[in-house]
Amino acid sequence: YDGDYESIAISGDNLYALSNEPETGWRVDLVDVSDPMAPVTLGSYQGQAEWRAFDVMADDPIVFVTSGWVIEIIDFNDPTAPTEFGSFDSPSGIANLEFSNGHVIAHALHHFEILDVRDPHNPISTGFCETPYTYVEPAALALSGDFVYISHAYHGLVVVDVSDPSSPAMIGQLVEGSSDDVSTMGRYGVRLHNRYMLSSPWTNLWITDPYPPDQPGQIGHYESGWRRWPLRIAVDGHSAYLVYRGGGLEVVDISDPSAPHGISRFETMSNLADIAVADGRAYLAVDLPSGDCNRMQILDVGDATHPGAGGGEELQLCDSGDPLSIAVSGSYVFLGAESALHVIDISDPSAP
Repeated sequence: YDGDYESIAISGDNLYALSNEPETGWRVDLVDVSDPMAPVTLGSYQGQAEWRAFDVMADDPIVFVTSGWVIEIIDFNDPTAPTEFGSFDSPSGIANLEFSNGHVIAHALHHFEILDVRDPHNPISTGFCETPYTYVEPAALALSGDFVYISHAYHGLVVVDVSDPSSPAMIGQLVEGSSDDVSTMGRYGVRLHNRYMLSSPWTNLWITDPYPPDQPGQIGHYESGWRRWPLRIAVDGHSAYLVYRGGGLEVVDISDPSAPHGISRFETMSNLADIAVADGRAYLAVDLPSGDCNRMQILDVGDATHPGAGGGEELQLCDSGDPLSIAVSGSYVFLGAESALHVIDISDPSAP
């Protein structure tokens, strides 16, 4: 499925894909994915050219888009002719959105805001609090119960209490590393597993207990001997799988969160963009030099101490730009690239 997409949101069988084009501005496409092998575009909404859009969130058929300093609210009730419901102006650029119980939770460069959008024509700000300033947008925003966890590129883990939408409050912060070793949460490698958060700053794997939310704390640390930058993390059972910029896969035993330790490595000849693990197999998004077809590689990791020992398969993916992310759901792998979303049938992993 072709398109240069910035972000997606899924609601039932509907996928809302956000893209940016230099000439025409941002656009949201509504795609029916009830048949994953044959996605169908049902309609599109064309935004303005003035601002780049960063994130999309859906409460079908209402869609929220962050565009510069504005949250746009779009009605997709008629997919063939979506219309703007309303908009909300923010004091600074908004990067991330979450939706919960009629409220939009928005995080910008230096503040956190909650909007009541039960009347989409008239969104109202119900609460506001300041958060540490960063020139780089937050890497991730996750909602769990009454708390929002924000992964900052330079400010580690920030915890905001949203139990009272009229009075959100920053109650906890954890900055990994020290002034002598400025290790942060990282921009890409963050995963939640059971009650723990795993992050991969520089050549480290940190395991953090985010509870209680007002006192998050580090409980485990693994220093890799590979002088490479861990780019993404996948977790399966008691193992964490790290893929590195420049190539390479490392498996870390996290059965004891206080003492994670490396158990194996697998060299690759090419860059790896992302990893997903399911049912004893690792699915790798392989980023090859410009001009070559990129690949999805399937690796047997049933024995985590010897990844690849059971062999694997490769699938070429041409004419879609650099791979960006990969995910597994049932018998399908979804691989997002710069200009395409690939849906791959893995019901027979030996013949994807």
